[in-house]
Amino acid sequence: MLRRKVVQYLLAFGLVQFVLYAVGELLSPTGDRTPLHPRTPLFLTLGLSFTGYLLPWDQLSIWAVTVGTNLAGYSPLIASQAKFILIAGIEVGPATLLRWYVFHVLFLPFILVLFLAVHFWRIRKDGGISGP
Repeated sequence: MLRRKVVQYLLAFGLVQFVLYAVGELLSPTGDRTPLHPRTPLFLTLGLSFTGYLLPWDQLSIWAVTVGTNLAGYSPLIASQAKFILIAGIEVGPATLLRWYVFHVLFLPFILVLFLAVHFWRIRKDGGISGP
């Protein structure tokens, strides 16, 4: 039950981030667009959602890893290398679970903390949240 609520929350957050990005790009009066700022929370949320979805390591998550890594296997120029790195070998196994667990617990939260630090620094630098 809790897993379903968390997934619903993350999907809602991702949708809100996408809408804010789309509306912000259309209504920006200055044309000053920071390329990573509006997209980073969306992609970090998607990455944390996908890697967290794989952690129970049941049949559903094994197939999710298989589908996700097969999608990465179709990337241009580096298809086989990307698939090998994401699976941590030739086939899905315990090393794959460890790889995705490290992504979920160490790598993606570290990037999120760095992004939030830059985000809060930009808010302070630009004079806060209050309008003119």
